[in-house]
Parts: sequence; C-alpha cells; structure tokens
Amino acid sequence: MTDKTAIQRIQELDRERTTLFEQAKEEALRRATQAVEDLNALGLKYRLVEGESAAGSKGASNRPQEKGQAEKKSAASKVSRDASPKGRQ
Repeated sequence: MTDKTAIQRIQELDRERTTLFEQAKEEALRRATQAVEDLNALGLKYRLVEGESAAGSKGASNRPQEKGQAEKKSAASKVSRDASPKGRQ
C-alpha cells in the first residue's frame, strides 16, 4: 500500500492549485482581451495593461471612485481608456 504522508498530499495539492490558478488566469485574460478587442472595434481606444498604474498618470485610475468600487478593481490587471485629448501628444 502506498499511502501518502500529509506533507506529500499538501505538496500535491499545491501543485494542483498552481495549475488551476494558471488555467483560470489564462481564461480570464483571453476573455478580457476579447472584450478590449470588441471595444476597439467600436472605435473606442482601450488597452489591457498589467501592473501598477504609472505615477502621475491622468487616466481613469486617478478619478474618484464610488464607494465599493475599489474592491472591484484588481491591482494586477486592468483595462484603461486612452485619455489623451485630441491635439495633444
């Protein structure tokens, strides 16, 4: 009989969790990318970025948020609208 120790089982579960997490991340990124492509097809200028927002950025992330909105935002990935006004570069 090849019973696994508790430590071996935990390590196996950790590997399984990592695999599932990566699959979920890829699926979510694929859906987000498609949504941005749909917005761009409508003539809007959206892009998907990963990471912290740039300091001093004048994008949507600097606007005041309604109560409860902060929890909905992910610091890791977000969709931002290109907010550069026409005529300025």
